[in-house]
Amino acid sequence: MDECKPLVCERLLPLMLASVAASSGAKPRVVTICSGAGKLDILSSPETRRRFDEAKTRAEVDAHMTEFVQSIRDGTHEDLFCNDLYGMSKLGRGLHSFTCSLT
Repeated sequence: MDECKPLVCERLLPLMLASVAASSGAKPRVVTICSGAGKLDILSSPETRRRFDEAKTRAEVDAHMTEFVQSIRDGTHEDLFCNDLYGMSKLGRGLHSFTCSLT
């Protein structure tokens, strides 16, 4: 899989750090607001839920989301993931934001 593209927060954080360091010295933070539709409990499979919950990097989240897209093609998404495409997109985006804060 191709390397993850930078998120907006990854592009802005260096600028925020430089700006804040020059003024007050307080640590800046990025707040991500995401739809509640992307909760882990939308996932049908406990195993899939566990894998998403344990994802620590954007690459892991990307791999899980790629697997979801493939499962749609295979017709197995309802058993392995769910039938809520909007919820899955929000789950992926929310986890991307979270893993961005871990690295």
